[in-house]
Amino acid sequence: PIIVGALLSGLLSFGYYLDLMWPASRHYAVDPMSGAASSLTQEEKIRILGGEACMWGEWISPENMDSLIWPRTAAIAERLWSPEEVQDIDSMYTRLDEVSWRLEWLGLRHRSHEDPMLHRMAGVEDISALRSLADVVEPVKDYARFENVKGAWDFRAPLNRLIDSAASVRRPGTRSPRSPRPGPRRRAPVPSRRWRPAATPRRLARRPPRSAGRRSRSP
Repeated sequence: PIIVGALLSGLLSFGYYLDLMWPASRHYAVDPMSGAASSLTQEEKIRILGGEACMWGEWISPENMDSLIWPRTAAIAERLWSPEEVQDIDSMYTRLDEVSWRLEWLGLRHRSHEDPMLHRMAGVEDISALRSLADVVEPVKDYARFENVKGAWDFRAPLNRLIDSAASVRRPGTRSPRSPRPGPRRRAPVPSRRWRPAATPRRLARRPPRSAGRRSRSP
């Protein structure tokens, strides 16, 4: 509100910092026009150009990067283009699971990265005991990990602990999502109209009308 009141335009990032390890439901609950923004005038509201998902890189490695960014960013995107009254968390998680599979088909490793990390930690083929532990834990939230660092923090230290492999995207109270073994029942994605967002974008660009006739071909 301070920036908007000064007649400046900007992007909203409050509530959308992925490195705070919030679940998708918490990001989804932060509407850009709620809270302090609800008291803005219409002229001030149009100066909020949109929102952005932010991710600081202190705890990121090439191995866990996908799991820290996706699919929570998809939930934030839907929050930004949906009306404020769209708040069905169960419906959001249903669509988020479908989006997550499609992201994996594109090559992202936000699900499949975890097992190789657990194998390295266990040092054996059987990781069932470590997997049981990983299924019930999740990363600490906000800046608690920084606050619990004892001594000087070494940014060059390898990110190979259980906290680095724990999935931060799963729904609270559920087990960690991971990829099944490839099998004949998995099919390549087929374009479909079944998967739709909860609401259409707030603003839709108008397209020029198409001509009803066909263009004549050159001889």
